[in-house]
Amino acid sequence: MIWSVFRALGLALALCAAGSGAAVAQGNPASLAAFGLSTGASEAEILRALVAAFRADPGSYGAARALLARQSPELLRAYLREIGVLVPASGGTAPANAVVGGAAAPGLGAGAGLGLGLVVAGAALALAGGGEEGDEQDDAARVTIPGSPVTVFDFTVLTGDATSFRTSEYARSTGLDAVGAAERYAAGGQGQGVTIAILDTGIDLAHSEFDGKIDLSNSYSYYGQSDAIADEDGHGTAVAGVAAAARNGSGTQGIAFGSQIVVFRGVPGEEETRDPTSPTVFADALLRSVGAGAAVMNNSWSYVDSGGRARTVADFSSAREVRDFLGSSAIDALDIAVANDLAIVFAASNDSEAEVSITAGLPLFFPRYDGYIIAAVATDTAGQIAGFSNRCGQAMDFCLAAPGISIRTTALNGTTLTASGTSFAAPLVSGAVALLKSQSPELTTPEISQILFDTAQDLGAPGVDAIYGQGMLDVGAALLPQGQLMVYEGEDVAGPATALAETGIIASAPLAAAIGQALDGQALMVGDAYDRGYAIDAGAIVTAAAAPLPDLGAPDQGGEAVQFGVTRARGARDYLSPLDWVEADLRAFSHVALGHGLRLSTEMTTASTAARNGAARLGLQWQGKGESRLRLGLGRIDERGEVLGSAFFGAAGQGGAARTRFIELGGRIGLPARGFLDVTAIQSVTEFSQDGLVTGGEGLRGRAGRVALGARGALGLPGTVVAALSSPLQITSGRLDLSLPQARPAAVGAMRSTGVIRREMSVEVEEAARPIDLTLSYQGGLGLPQGRVALMGGLRFEPSGRTPFLGLQISGRF
Repeated sequence: MIWSVFRALGLALALCAAGSGAAVAQGNPASLAAFGLSTGASEAEILRALVAAFRADPGSYGAARALLARQSPELLRAYLREIGVLVPASGGTAPANAVVGGAAAPGLGAGAGLGLGLVVAGAALALAGGGEEGDEQDDAARVTIPGSPVTVFDFTVLTGDATSFRTSEYARSTGLDAVGAAERYAAGGQGQGVTIAILDTGIDLAHSEFDGKIDLSNSYSYYGQSDAIADEDGHGTAVAGVAAAARNGSGTQGIAFGSQIVVFRGVPGEEETRDPTSPTVFADALLRSVGAGAAVMNNSWSYVDSGGRARTVADFSSAREVRDFLGSSAIDALDIAVANDLAIVFAASNDSEAEVSITAGLPLFFPRYDGYIIAAVATDTAGQIAGFSNRCGQAMDFCLAAPGISIRTTALNGTTLTASGTSFAAPLVSGAVALLKSQSPELTTPEISQILFDTAQDLGAPGVDAIYGQGMLDVGAALLPQGQLMVYEGEDVAGPATALAETGIIASAPLAAAIGQALDGQALMVGDAYDRGYAIDAGAIVTAAAAPLPDLGAPDQGGEAVQFGVTRARGARDYLSPLDWVEADLRAFSHVALGHGLRLSTEMTTASTAARNGAARLGLQWQGKGESRLRLGLGRIDERGEVLGSAFFGAAGQGGAARTRFIELGGRIGLPARGFLDVTAIQSVTEFSQDGLVTGGEGLRGRAGRVALGARGALGLPGTVVAALSSPLQITSGRLDLSLPQARPAAVGAMRSTGVIRREMSVEVEEAARPIDLTLSYQGGLGLPQGRVALMGGLRFEPSGRTPFLGLQISGRF
């Protein structure tokens, strides 16, 4: 299909003539009768009727404003306050001229043709006082524009890697790969839950690419019946396809294929001879876009002069001139749209000029629209500016480039076509906004715009330039995390946060399984430089330390009546006792014989000021005849900043205090041939609390045990041979408490979301597979005073496999 030039020259010249705005206003007078009021109605009655009309149909705004501007400026101000719009400091409108869709004829050379034309005349409305409008103006109040309930498009987010999204349908949809769409689809951004508003020539309602995707309750036609949105030209259908055609395995797909569309048929097509669009169509479509809950409005059209050339920013020298050209209703509607956080994308137009169209360049005259309006220029298949495309020019700071040549998209009668023009670059940008909003609803439109600008591929001269503006749209980069990832520690992004790289848990063997159970598979939201939330597996911050292999062990204590001492470190460890897992660099101990075979032992350990750990143990042993003995031990450990030797860093845990109580029971009985059976069982309970992702633990019960068979003088050796089966301390039950950031609240209108939604939860710990150590050891003399040799070997059995180990120790006194 060829987008030929639509030139309504005579009509455009007539409307551009001096005084034409007043003539149009006189030919379409707004009257009290139109609102069901008599000429004798009081101001209070007029105000109530006009406000009620607006709430029923926002399209009444233009006529009401025209009526009140003539009737009473004070009543107009009251009306604007009632519907939620702050009264502008000054205003006034004169005729706007023509609109032309930004489509170049497929197959034609640069600048060969424009896609469709639209002539628009503006009504002459003015507030009392007039005056020149400066760059600064009070923002419109954030309001909710009435709209019909939205029937949500039923869409399930698809999963897979980027390659899986590069289907033949994707390949046919020209431009998607150039802007990195597949990478974003794989990350979950597919436009889901987002509505794209399109003001154009309508849409092919029977096209399979739009099945179930059109919000019919809020779509609107400005021609004929209000629900007559069927496209008779094809331009609107093609634009909608680039933005949001379905991913259904046939034809083409839109960049935001998971999005819903609300259609406003207000641009006459190239073959149409109907009267030009009402001066309030653009304003009304803006309001209806807000009412439909749209995140972005696409405008693939431009105002043109009598010769069909798009009016650019170079044609205007002041905000007052622009207001007079567009009309106050359009400016006021833009204020409402911006106050409700609507992104507005304009095609730059197709005249090969150095500046964008006036609509695409509005922030140059009204800085309050900066961040809300994005201009789109077109590139060719080589990534160079298309010959027909206007350049970014002065609008470079809010201008993006996107593919606009030979774009395959939807056409009338359920078919496809190939088209070129900035008309088709614009919906790629609009769809990109939808992708970001679908994945990060907490972002406001200015934040989304800035992300698109910051992540665009630089083209042309380094940095922002007058041809490509910010550069080539790159949604793959735009939806990836930017900057350093942070873990939020509170309920607001402005509160404390720690870098993810500095957040972690080194979990000791007793606690590793429990921590893993609690965090593995749990979503942990981290934020990027724009405070966008990204989910990672909370288990990724945990490094589990394996249980150390058994030491050779210390010799039995001698039979002296009293022993005491102070050492710099704890001696040999079997990692059964909780004491073995606590760092200590100073140990005090005593052993006192009480008589009748009883022996009392005490032990106290402490660590450096950095670890701030302390422990105490009291033991009682009874030794009977031969090998017979019983052992009882009680102890307590206090830790600061650690839990059973597990260390928490950054946002994982801070300021923690842990207490562990434990009991040890053991005994030995003699067996024939100087043999013995020795059994040890240990049980502990740990409680801790701290700030962070893991906020505490209650009733964390740990167990350890050892069973050994030994014989003295076995195999003719002078020492003792022992075969043992043991399992080190491991938490087997209890509860861990977590506080995990999960999501960011969606932005409300233009109000930036700063909240962090946290999930407070408790996880019950279940017993997990534990390591089992099988050892064979020998301890004996060397023939020297106090001489000793210890030799040990064994296997550790774990779910991950078996680990052999050996040990040798020789000691003596010379």
